[in-house]
Amino acid sequence: MSKADYDVVPYIVWTQEDLDRFFQNLPGNRNVDAIIEASFDFDEAKKRVLGELTIPVVGMNAPSTHGLDAGVAIDDAAAMSAIVRFLKSLGHKTLAYIGQPVNASPFICSDIVREKGFLDAAKECGYGDDDIIIVPSLTHMDVQNEQDIYSGIVAQLLSAPKQPTGICVSVDAAAVPLLKELRRMGWHVPQDVSVVGFDDDPSASIVDMTTMHQNPTEIGRIAARKTLALLAGETLEEPFSVIPTSLVLRSTTERVH
Repeated sequence: MSKADYDVVPYIVWTQEDLDRFFQNLPGNRNVDAIIEASFDFDEAKKRVLGELTIPVVGMNAPSTHGLDAGVAIDDAAAMSAIVRFLKSLGHKTLAYIGQPVNASPFICSDIVREKGFLDAAKECGYGDDDIIIVPSLTHMDVQNEQDIYSGIVAQLLSAPKQPTGICVSVDAAAVPLLKELRRMGWHVPQDVSVVGFDDDPSASIVDMTTMHQNPTEIGRIAARKTLALLAGETLEEPFSVIPTSLVLRSTTERVH
């Protein structure tokens, strides 16, 4: 965007008040030429406000196209289904899903979509309710430090009626410290339990963790190109694009013995 002589102004939203303030000022704000939103799941009223704007609105990994002129995203549900089917192919009979147990914006929707994708895929693969463990997310408000968060998660897994042999974590940023805590608590990975992350951020390769790869840089590039095209008055051949993900196999998964 900067090469095209447009300034990019980040607007960080952490609270409902931040979001409400942004939308209150939005209709009368004449200082922006376009809006790119990342992974937000807005309510219907806010989608309507976006849809009534006369400037381009482009989404990145948005769960809905309502209110958007264009967008680019991965298919979180399909990616999660691939993870579940992979774990099933390795012989895992009890699976756990760990959400993002850190303080994050409550409006980022990827964790919700991924959890639903995990549950739907697990049921389609024949897992019963007793074979699926969903660990409620802990936050820094619940505990004193990060290690306590992951100690609490491992404690929930240990106390489950059926301990999982396959764990899917919604983001690598949570999977890496969870992997460390599992090993600290005496679990052998992947001999006792397989762990799969999501995103393939640099930390995943450092710890040699199996994960679902996506390319956020490319998502940003495509969103920027679509935005510039709309600003130039062009009609997009493909307003909404889905880019592929791929499972990267590393040393934290293996077949059940």
